[in-house]
Amino acid sequence: MPHILQAASEMKRQSPGLEVGPSGGIWNPGYIGLEDYRKLVEASGNFIPVKRRSRYAELAALSTTEKCEAEDSHVDNAVSGLKDSNKEETADGEAICFSGYVHLMFNKKDRGRLWAVLRSNRLTFHESEDEVDNVLHGPYEMGAATFVGRSSHSRSVINLCLKDSTLCLHWNHLKLTTDEHNTDHWVLLLAKCFMPKDETLAYSVRNVDAAGRVWIRQGATCPWSKGWMHLDKRTLFYVLDNCAMLFELDVRKFIAMKTEVAKVDWCASVAGSQKGPFLLTQDGSSLYVQAEYDSITAFWAEVISSEMERVGVKLEDYKLTADDVPIIVDKCIKFISTYGLYQPGLYRRNGSTVEARLLMEELKRDPVNVHIAPTSDEMVNVVADVLRSFFRHLDTPLVPYFIQKRLFAIAEIKDTNKLDEYHEVLMSLPRVRLQTLRRLLDHLRDVTEHVNANLATVENIAKVFGPTLFSVDNAEEESDVRGYDTMINQVNVLKDLILGYTIIFRVSLREMHAKSKMDMLQGKANSAKARADGFLVPIHLFEKDSHTFNVQSSLTAEQVCEAARNRPSFHDEGCAGNFALFEMVKSGQLQRRVGLREKMSSMVTDRWLDWDPTDCFLLFKRDLQPFSFDQIYPFADDVKIAEPGSKSFTTGHLKLETGTTIVQYNKSMKQLNEWHVDDVLWFMDHETGRKPPTSYTLTFVVPKKNFKFKSKFIGHCIAFRDNNLRIRWLNAVLSSQVDFQASPVPLLQI
Repeated sequence: MPHILQAASEMKRQSPGLEVGPSGGIWNPGYIGLEDYRKLVEASGNFIPVKRRSRYAELAALSTTEKCEAEDSHVDNAVSGLKDSNKEETADGEAICFSGYVHLMFNKKDRGRLWAVLRSNRLTFHESEDEVDNVLHGPYEMGAATFVGRSSHSRSVINLCLKDSTLCLHWNHLKLTTDEHNTDHWVLLLAKCFMPKDETLAYSVRNVDAAGRVWIRQGATCPWSKGWMHLDKRTLFYVLDNCAMLFELDVRKFIAMKTEVAKVDWCASVAGSQKGPFLLTQDGSSLYVQAEYDSITAFWAEVISSEMERVGVKLEDYKLTADDVPIIVDKCIKFISTYGLYQPGLYRRNGSTVEARLLMEELKRDPVNVHIAPTSDEMVNVVADVLRSFFRHLDTPLVPYFIQKRLFAIAEIKDTNKLDEYHEVLMSLPRVRLQTLRRLLDHLRDVTEHVNANLATVENIAKVFGPTLFSVDNAEEESDVRGYDTMINQVNVLKDLILGYTIIFRVSLREMHAKSKMDMLQGKANSAKARADGFLVPIHLFEKDSHTFNVQSSLTAEQVCEAARNRPSFHDEGCAGNFALFEMVKSGQLQRRVGLREKMSSMVTDRWLDWDPTDCFLLFKRDLQPFSFDQIYPFADDVKIAEPGSKSFTTGHLKLETGTTIVQYNKSMKQLNEWHVDDVLWFMDHETGRKPPTSYTLTFVVPKKNFKFKSKFIGHCIAFRDNNLRIRWLNAVLSSQVDFQASPVPLLQI
């Protein structure tokens, strides 16, 4: 028997997610094949793990009289002993016993701080732990419970929903607030009180964030089935009453949650529902979930949604593809593989810092729905910066510290078996890290195979990504991690991993054949006749619709000004003086001088498509207020400020602090708001309906924060006492922006 147990233990270790149990145990096809599972069951024979009986399990086995005597003799353990010491209870029906102080809200009525006791499948509330004979609220039969779970707003708050009776549609909502370290025990034990008696399910319940009875529909064509569902951090488990299988879903792989579902897809067994189920979608599958009451369905949607939206600094916290690779990494690699493999300087030229920061924020916030548009060749460098930055800002390196010394030692080996040594070490990595490393190395190998076009040799790529994969931007790193010798080892290991990728990761011939076909197709596409990049953008001369010509969206403002100067209509007007390109919005009421290196696509595709393209245009005209370094002042004192959507002006102050932050103060110098200087767009003048106290105004907007262009009054409006103060402040904030190109002369001077 010991060797059978050892074999089972080894199989379990090699197959994460498989719980060894009776023949009705879990079979997870993602980790073990069906044939291997059958062999495991046959090898196990009649072996059934025996759970350790706790003191409360022993009490459950006694008769009623013996149980009372035993409880009296062990009152410290049964009533209050669990509040501090015994944290490893086994719960099985009446064996559950737990107690502690909680703050009770019963159906939105505050009942104060009470002593709660969970015993014999009943929940009671008492004034204190010394008055357990006097029940203030309860008892509540836990068999009538339908949901228990942490609040999505506070992890110390527990929502508990119970039916009044099996025939009644009325239900009670108990909100328990306790210490966060006790919440885990409360939720787990409350859930086990009304959990179905299923051995397969019992083996899977280790921790619970939410649990309850629900109606479940697998896909759009399957019927509704009653079942049980519980959430354990980022994993959602469920069983159906008509199926003995335990289903496991990774919350990180959910693509979306839809809370408004067509009535035809509602569960007919739920009476009186007004909102219906919610829909969870994964790659190639979907799941409908509906509880007996709309409020409980909402609890489920909130707690699952909060897990879907949770973002951390750990690699394992990010949303994943079906292959267990973070979506951020997958999208960046796909974009670069599509548009950048033939671009010279790939991974060695930096993109716009501002664009990279904004793209990273968007990808972290909603990686599924972010579409990276190929607005220009520079976008490839921006995405490459995002990919490197992602790995540098993790809490630990992609290649963990605990295996780095072993990898460095293998790199020194001259034997031909060194690639097998790499394979053995890397296979010990957790699945998400292993799959991410494999995906990245496959991509870097592709990059180096196009060295004739992008000039990215294995040596160059290893120098760029060595420190990126073996260390992070963390001041607490050990000093030897950043040493010169360590960096050399990192580069050597990465070179070996790129060159030996197919052997180390056991790439199949079919996979290599499919890859070569894709490379051939992409090579043909890149060798085809070149076409004009982007699209055409109309430029208006002097005034709207007077004289118009088209330019490519990839051109900069400097290039557009040069093109405008060569237009016949420009010479016909006999122009003299300073000229520049202006972005005009709100029918020309607001205008902004376009920066020297700004591309047309950065305005048209990045902003106007979300705003209103019919209300925005580009105008080449005389610049009456050219930029000057002599006219800079980082303070705006005693100005009149109107909030977005308002035409009421109040006195306030603006200050440019540390050269990067714009801070707004009220009249008493109390800070009200602050903005990063690169997030703000500054427009001259104001919308006519605002009627500011002076005509010397600026309007600034923050387009990335739920900006509504079609609202009545956009952005903050600032009224200055005179034009000189307005120009000095505007020059100060513009010169502090990252992409500002210092130029003492206007864009064009005639």
